[in-house]
Amino acid sequence: MKRLSSTAPQVNAATGECPRFSGRVAYNFFDAEEGFFLAGTYLGAKKVLSLGFAYDVQPGVYGAHDNQHQYWGLGGDIYLDLPMGRNRVSGQLDFVAYGGDTNPTRGKGFLFDLGYAIGKIEPLVAIDWYRVDSFLDSTGAAVNGFKKDLFGHHVGLNWWFQGHKANLKLDYGQIKSPGFSFGHSASVVTLQTQLYL
Repeated sequence: MKRLSSTAPQVNAATGECPRFSGRVAYNFFDAEEGFFLAGTYLGAKKVLSLGFAYDVQPGVYGAHDNQHQYWGLGGDIYLDLPMGRNRVSGQLDFVAYGGDTNPTRGKGFLFDLGYAIGKIEPLVAIDWYRVDSFLDSTGAAVNGFKKDLFGHHVGLNWWFQGHKANLKLDYGQIKSPGFSFGHSASVVTLQTQLYL
């Protein structure tokens, strides 16, 4: 098996030394999404179409004290949760970009998922992709092109038998890690349950 490595820069982690600033703003075209934490789906109780933008900045987090560099992240998202009688369509499209002179995770990516709920059963599909700007293999050589991408595609099934109080979610994904080809992708099965008492 091929070994991959990446050299991370020194991180300044002293408390209060590197203040971090982040925020998100969104516009809802139909029903508003209240609260600090978003529901992910409103199970047909709301009609939601939103556009969002987010940022995250931390000056001086990378490098030695005499040569500090900042980290930054930007994101944009489109979210849809649309009731259709007893059924519902839900989906999102998210874009991210991370930067900073010496940030080892510097790159860009997106996430797309779409589900169609028939009553309490929701089949869904998802794709996620992320490209690291600079990725080194075990010899220290740069990995270029699609081979350095993280790429996953998923199919799943959600069972909302008690809504957000109790549900069961099954996901099957093929995940290609950076530095590998599709022939070396991993199959991942995730079974998740939620019970709120």
